[in-house]
Amino acid sequence: MADPPTPRVHQPPPEPRSRQPPPELRPRQAPPEPKNANAMPPPQPRERHPPPQPRERHQPPQPRERHPPPQPRERQPPHI
Repeated sequence: MADPPTPRVHQPPPEPRSRQPPPELRPRQAPPEPKNANAMPPPQPRERHPPPQPRERHQPPQPRERHPPPQPRERQPPHI
């Protein structure tokens, strides 16, 4: 007598030690989007630039030397 055909011959039993969950429990992955010829590559995460160094504080401009106020010109008597 031939053995009765075993059901699920095409699907081997899952290995108990396998870490991957069976396909039914695996989270559904979104199907890969069709690649357009002009599709932009996924944006790369921008390299974090170091924060800008605080600029060297320039010396405050020196107060200009105050020139003495112009002396009032001596009024010359009108020539006669």
